Amino acid sequence: MVNRHPLRILLLILLSIVTITGCSSNSNSGSESPPAGEGEQQNEEEAPVKDKESFVADIKLLRTWGSDEQFKLLLEDFNKEYPNIKVEVLPQPYNELPALIAAGTIPDVVGMVGTMPEWVENGVLEDLSSYIEVDPDVNPDTFHEVAYTRSVTPDGKVWALPWQVDPNFAIMYNTTILDEFGITEIPDLNSLSAFGDFLRKFWVVRDGKQEMATFSPHETYGAVNSVQTWAYLNGATTKTFYDPETRKVNFNDPLIVEALEWIVQFKRDNVDDERRGQVQASLPEGTSWFQAGKSAMNLQTAGELRLNYEMNPDEIGIISMPQKAVWIGGWSFALTAGGKNKEAAWEFLKWMCATNEGAESNLKHLTAISGKKENPYLDEQAKTDPVYAAFKEVLGNAQQGHLWTAIPVEWAPEFDTKYAEVMNGTLEPKAFLDHMTKYIQALVDERYSR
Repeated sequence: MVNRHPLRILLLILLSIVTITGCSSNSNSGSESPPAGEGEQQNEEEAPVKDKESFVADIKLLRTWGSDEQFKLLLEDFNKEYPNIKVEVLPQPYNELPALIAAGTIPDVVGMVGTMPEWVENGVLEDLSSYIEVDPDVNPDTFHEVAYTRSVTPDGKVWALPWQVDPNFAIMYNTTILDEFGITEIPDLNSLSAFGDFLRKFWVVRDGKQEMATFSPHETYGAVNSVQTWAYLNGATTKTFYDPETRKVNFNDPLIVEALEWIVQFKRDNVDDERRGQVQASLPEGTSWFQAGKSAMNLQTAGELRLNYEMNPDEIGIISMPQKAVWIGGWSFALTAGGKNKEAAWEFLKWMCATNEGAESNLKHLTAISGKKENPYLDEQAKTDPVYAAFKEVLGNAQQGHLWTAIPVEWAPEFDTKYAEVMNGTLEPKAFLDHMTKYIQALVDERYSR
């Protein structure tokens, strides 16, 4: 997943709009969350908990992924508890927030990938610290630490709550194929060499034709995710790539260089695009290699594993990626600073991200594993459902410092373009990572010199 950052000019426009809107909305009694510290001046008896039916408001939601039908079901569950908060789901993608605000449409709640530094720095998003301080139902311990910290700035401001975690990855394998190879148990795959040696067993060519394969490491859900996943297995962390506290880019760290060199060598030794194309052309339409019995194992996200498992549960085994390689992606939700119905918006945000009911609804309707640490519905499902059991294990293996690499500049398109050159052999891994380090650092330095 890649963040697409808005243009600076739109951010300047929306900042002025948010400022004006925020000033005018302060006069609307009951529509604002108490400022930080105000709650300290009141006794608990003077601030009774409001009944959920007493919240009456219309709010706008700029959602992330998910279909209209999925969000309709989620909102139906929300309205069972909050019948008088009506949520309008806007059709635009989340990265159009600046354009929407500039046009006068201000969503109350917005979804995002991890952190959105431009929106934070320009005052587009609400700092949630004051809400958390006065709300007894939400605190940092409510969430998986590795998920909560992705939306906390180095100076401690909270710009979002983790709505969903994407534990990456589960390993799905074909038990019949492993039996044919005489493999009864997958060994420890705690290094690049061990992982590569195991995968190579299943890259079988006979008479010049590809008979069997696995996933290819260079295609692990895109260029960024590929380099990141295998660099983590090699000992890197999120800060190895970019340290937000020092604003230092270090893509050419030896741990990352070694991982990319391993990725490239595996491709050169095993992956022939012409042979793979011949196999692909022979498969029934809409059938994957794994489903056709041509791939021994794949890496999977929760949604994809669910689909594959339901198609062929008798031949699928599931284990977690090695702990060193596991990282957490996922989506968060935030409040926009210029929203007019902040009290109701906070209740909706809290329900989605910090309640058992919201966690259950997300899992039921979107196969989204909540960022909330205590998740009774997931625990119950995992007792009998191997897919949820697997992702509960992957989530348990997630380490602090293993997140999607978020940098406050537009760097991913250049990364994708140059990565393709590495894969076709016209650019060597070290030269690519040297280039990306200089390229991204220059963008970061320019951004913070303004």
